[in-house]
Amino acid sequence: MSGGRDVDRCWCAHLSSPRDRPLCGPFLVANIEHNLYLNVKLTKKSNMKKTAAVNPAPKQRRAVAPSAADEDHRVRTGAARSEQTRRKLLVAALAVFAEKGTDAPVIDDFIAAAAVARGTFYNYFDTTQALLSAVTAELIDEILFRVDIEVRKIDDPVERVVCGSLLYMHIAVDNPTWGGFMIRAGLRGDAMGKLVDVYLPRDLQMASDAGKARFPSVRAARDLVVGCVMQSIASVLSGAAPRNHLRDAFALVLQGIGVAPAPARQLCAMDLPLVELPSGFGLSGLHAARQIEPGKRTKSLR
Repeated sequence: MSGGRDVDRCWCAHLSSPRDRPLCGPFLVANIEHNLYLNVKLTKKSNMKKTAAVNPAPKQRRAVAPSAADEDHRVRTGAARSEQTRRKLLVAALAVFAEKGTDAPVIDDFIAAAAVARGTFYNYFDTTQALLSAVTAELIDEILFRVDIEVRKIDDPVERVVCGSLLYMHIAVDNPTWGGFMIRAGLRGDAMGKLVDVYLPRDLQMASDAGKARFPSVRAARDLVVGCVMQSIASVLSGAAPRNHLRDAFALVLQGIGVAPAPARQLCAMDLPLVELPSGFGLSGLHAARQIEPGKRTKSLR
């Protein structure tokens, strides 16, 4: 018997796996365990297939990059909010400057008036002078836009320069609160507004191209005109010169850009068109300013 068992062991030893071995002798238990393992494994695999068929795994959504339209909308919304905050600061600053003047206010005055945080203020302006320049630029552009509506009705380019400059000067001296506010901001480039370097160079270049004015460069002529306009306003507002000083001074400017003396004086004697100023004149703070009624010529503009 023992020999037979040894033979069985030797014969079975060459088989490579429990499945190949006979269900007898010492391999019986191992073979049963192996079969049970296989059955369990196959059953699990089958159940997983059934589950997958009944409840398919949710598809993973690919990350979708924002479209150009969505991105553009976000950019425009952010820019609109930023401009709204900036306008809020400008309106509040105008009221503060009108009440306290241009030199007395401090940053806390503007923060309180606009009801914004200190950090918000510094996001837009570094100093009170920068804020003053921004407010002045807004006011100047507001008036220049209205003036240019009338100027564009004129064909002759030199006459356009004269009309626009005289209108601007007369509006300033007729509204001393606004005029003084603008003069105190000085000739800083950021306080002059943007439109002065759109409208005036346009008409000067047209005058040069038409052979009706002569100057070394448009910039030189522009500086001559702007310097005369600002200083003439200051002279009249301070009482150092009468109103007709505005026209006399500008006649000299015309001679400086190549217009003969007699035509220069004649141009500066023109009647000025009506300009309808914005309601409230200057955002909301300069209550001393008035509105010129449409269809009505005032003596101050003659």
